[in-house]
Amino acid sequence: MQAPKKCEFCDKRGLPLLLVRDAVAPSGSGVPAAKGLSIALPSTTAYYTKRLLRSGYVNVYDEARRRWDCYFVTPEALLYKLSLTSILSPLLTPTRPFNCTIDGHREAAGCITISDPRNATSVWIGFSDTLWTEKVRKANEDREVRRRHMVEVDVRSVMAGKSGPHDPIRKVDAIVAEYSLPSPRIKPLIDASPFRYCANFGGGEKLVKEFEGIQAGKGLIVTVPDPAGIVQELAFLMTHLLESFLAKNPTDQRNLAASAGIDQIKSSVIGRAETEEIEAARMAASKMEAINPLGHVLSESTRNKTSKVREVTADELDRATASAWSKYDRKFDDATRQRWRVEFDAKLKAFDQQSIAPLALRHVEWFKSATFTDYFEFNYDPSNALCGVAYTNVVTSCLAGTQDKACCNKLYEELLQGNFQDKKNVLLRASILNQSAVAESIEESSKIALDSRQIPWDSLFEVYKAAMQALDDNSTNGLALYIAQISGPVARILGKIVDGRPGFHKALMMLGFISGDAVTVFEVSGKRSQFVRYLAKQMIRTSGAVISENQLRVAVSLELERLRIRGMRVEGSRKLRWVVSADSASIENLPGGMSRVALEAQLKSSLRSVEQLESLRLERWRSIINQKVRWGVVTGILQAVCLTKVYEDEETSLANEKQDARWRRVAAISGLVGTTCEVIGSALRARAAQGILYGQRFLSWTGAALMQLGRIAGAAAGLLMAVLDMFKAVEALKENGIGLLFVAYAGSAFIGLLLTLAILSGAAFPVTLMLVALYVAVGLLIEFVKDDRLQDWLERCPWGLLSNQRYISMKIEQEQLTQAFK
Repeated sequence: MQAPKKCEFCDKRGLPLLLVRDAVAPSGSGVPAAKGLSIALPSTTAYYTKRLLRSGYVNVYDEARRRWDCYFVTPEALLYKLSLTSILSPLLTPTRPFNCTIDGHREAAGCITISDPRNATSVWIGFSDTLWTEKVRKANEDREVRRRHMVEVDVRSVMAGKSGPHDPIRKVDAIVAEYSLPSPRIKPLIDASPFRYCANFGGGEKLVKEFEGIQAGKGLIVTVPDPAGIVQELAFLMTHLLESFLAKNPTDQRNLAASAGIDQIKSSVIGRAETEEIEAARMAASKMEAINPLGHVLSESTRNKTSKVREVTADELDRATASAWSKYDRKFDDATRQRWRVEFDAKLKAFDQQSIAPLALRHVEWFKSATFTDYFEFNYDPSNALCGVAYTNVVTSCLAGTQDKACCNKLYEELLQGNFQDKKNVLLRASILNQSAVAESIEESSKIALDSRQIPWDSLFEVYKAAMQALDDNSTNGLALYIAQISGPVARILGKIVDGRPGFHKALMMLGFISGDAVTVFEVSGKRSQFVRYLAKQMIRTSGAVISENQLRVAVSLELERLRIRGMRVEGSRKLRWVVSADSASIENLPGGMSRVALEAQLKSSLRSVEQLESLRLERWRSIINQKVRWGVVTGILQAVCLTKVYEDEETSLANEKQDARWRRVAAISGLVGTTCEVIGSALRARAAQGILYGQRFLSWTGAALMQLGRIAGAAAGLLMAVLDMFKAVEALKENGIGLLFVAYAGSAFIGLLLTLAILSGAAFPVTLMLVALYVAVGLLIEFVKDDRLQDWLERCPWGLLSNQRYISMKIEQEQLTQAFK
């Protein structure tokens, strides 16, 4: 009989090995537990298990033959052997998907074999996210290097039947997650991992049979170290657990979104009320001057009276905002909302302490471990930029969603202040694509440049360009996602630079490489009022509102006055350090064609005042970020840090300020940072940045000319309007009792009936005209006193007074909130 034809996947001969990795599983998932790892996981949240390899590369070293083999691990956890001659060619993956139908061959395709095991000694196996270069392969011929990140299989002992650290293949159903659970029970594990789950339940028997056919009684399960996979799974699991916590109680999820919406409404209403109060005082004072211009010229007392009218106090602003908000506050039960929020915050805090925080501590332990740092040191070529791209992308995945955890954040800030030549500092190495030449240039330059003014940018970028010559812009855009994942720690380092603290100029070099341009620090002098005005202008531009320059001037003037009333110092002068990524193509008024050193010098010499700083139009990064994503992300972070400093420095002088006003300023700067993060996130996801959720509400009236269709048609329309107004009157009565709105609707209904009767009875034209005018006047009154769309939304939110009219779903509720803000 002719032997079955072997394909590129399943042609396996020798000692068969099923390669697995240690992985993280959520508690209660039901998969087998694995032991032996030095960093224990909190048993209430997660535990280790064995899983099939994730997609990547497997490198095998046969000591006896001094030979390397390399395998590509497909997303289905099948292993395809690469010839070392193909490593340098574009063909690095199988020529076709696995579709072999011969019984047992799929199982064989999921393993590797050690050829001629009788003559083999030790075989070393390692996993990597990237292909090894010849330089990495040569370094790994050192047994000590292999010992630090690969697993050893003593083939002689195996063939002699001696027990060792590896499990026999017959235990596969009891050890490997993919073989242990039926499909209905694997969903929790699939949801909690960033890596594909290749279910093989029921396939264990076939696998054992195939292994027996290849080498009877010798097949093994070998665990290959994959610390990067564990760290990525820990990061992913923390995010998943939080999402699951919220999803378990849809009511809490909905209330959380609605509560945030109410806070946005309140912020909008209060801000508008303060502005309107200041505008009203200005208009009143201007009218007084217009009515009595001569008196204002001749009489000081008259001028003083007008000045007092124009001057608005903090107490007057408080009364105005309280009055404005009261019209909205009475539409829902805020006391119940606050009670829910306190209860929810307590539940969330307890959940975080029990489930998230312990995992974050383990994430930090793994990130600092020798196992983790060795994985990156010995799998990636520090002189190959393509390997560097993979290095940074994997580190970014390890960081994803963790910077908001206190212990992770602290670690990242410490690592950012380290040495770029330290290969154990994975965080810093990722910022320069793990290129040793760049690391050396930064450290050497830091010895020469005692501060940011002496950074030799041109020579630094020469080294950087030489190291990255094999890459295009798209290849390095992963750096934008990387820096976004640690933007908080980076911002704190920048804050220290802005404060004038020495010793952080290496961080500027790092940001310069990521952005592609020199990052310079300079000192700007000006009046406090100028700084505050600049800040107010940036805040308005940040909001996304499209307004004319004249409207912007008015808005900035009002905001400056509001901040002054609320206690921000606007008298006197000050100096501030500012940080800018100097790109002549993206910043206005900078000449092109200059070297980076010359460009930096030009910036420093031309930026001495707030007016000169404003002329650069630095906020333009928002419109450029989609074309220059790395520069845009870095510039966005720099801009947010500098603007925040304007607020923070003023904060120290406001010890007696009301907590309420202080909270509003914190909310304002949080909005700036939040909007910056949103723009960055949108650019990284390749989506157009969206506008703010809410804006100024405008009331407009449009008129339409209708042809007369006869008395009957007119009477029917009048009668219909009268009925609708009556319904509205009843609704207003239920909501607010006998108030002005009820009277207006009832009056409109009554006039509508009179108008209908007048039309039907053929009343004289003056009578009809008078009723029409009266009807229109009442309509205008209704528009003035009736609820706006935000009030309507508040009445129907989870705590709204119209409990029988609440939105039927969270989706509709949020859609209506968006509409109400338009």
